[in-house]
Amino acid sequence: MSKYATIAERYWTTFLPSRVEASEDPTALFESLGEQVQSLIDAQSPAAMEMVKAENPDATYPELRSLLRNVLTTLESDALRDVVMLPPEPGTEDKRMPGTVLAGWEQ
Repeated sequence: MSKYATIAERYWTTFLPSRVEASEDPTALFESLGEQVQSLIDAQSPAAMEMVKAENPDATYPELRSLLRNVLTTLESDALRDVVMLPPEPGTEDKRMPGTVLAGWEQ
């Protein structure tokens, strides 16, 4: 399973369980969501990277690399938000996604 499919599985089983239960093939569902996320990133990456290069013509290689990494992180975050991280179903708002630990959470 891809990285994005794994994220989709964890999120949907935690916050959208009725959608998972309604699916005839949850594994295929998660793979499809992961592919959609990757497709969005792949479609937007070239233009975003060219824009960063054009806006920073004097950037050193390490600076440009950092800027491009930030762009990819933003594209990834946006794609996950749009495809995977839909609003939680009622009654799941207080659940925690497996494998995720945030500051202030008890272990």
